[in-house]
Amino acid sequence: VYNGIDISRFNPDENGDPIRENLKIEKDITVIGIIGVFDKCKGHMYLFQAIRNLIKKNIKDIICVVIGDGREKDEFMKFVLENNISEYVKFLSYRNDIPDLLKIIDIVVMPSIQESFVIVSLEAMAMKVPVIATNVGGLPEAIEDGKTGIIVPPKDIDSLENAIKYLIENPQIRKIMGRAGRKRVADKFSIKSNVKMTEEVYLDVLQKSKKDI
Repeated sequence: VYNGIDISRFNPDENGDPIRENLKIEKDITVIGIIGVFDKCKGHMYLFQAIRNLIKKNIKDIICVVIGDGREKDEFMKFVLENNISEYVKFLSYRNDIPDLLKIIDIVVMPSIQESFVIVSLEAMAMKVPVIATNVGGLPEAIEDGKTGIIVPPKDIDSLENAIKYLIENPQIRKIMGRAGRKRVADKFSIKSNVKMTEEVYLDVLQKSKKDI
């Protein structure tokens, strides 16, 4: 039984311009987002290295918004500063308005090296945002490779960079993946489906228990 989310909290048709203006992000900039606690297992550093490589290759109409906080913050900020990518990485700390922030994010990246089943991936898809994620834990169960996002090997900076570049350069593919992601969440990962499946598990256990008695 998978985790479920209340899909009604996520309206991909709402205008995110006020949030862009508040964060001083221009409309023609592709926004890459990473959401999660600052811990090595979440793989932030691999994303920062991929961003650095993209900038070096003159792909500069991008900004990475980093949502979260944690014990690795100083190390992350030091890397960003020393690699001269501060202009392209915006640390937003902890936020409780994720559905609103997802309105301005074009690509969610989950470069984890260890993971269980992540609600963030469902929230992104519910907002019609394609997800690039590593092939660890429950991520490939949530994200359909090539349909609702792209699955890459963990710790593989080149594959991560190429996946980001592909979606930056193909906004129409992002839209197609986004629509497919919203449908997948509605069909398989809504809180209603989760409750129904949980009830079915309990009923099945009860019926088997009665037979044993």
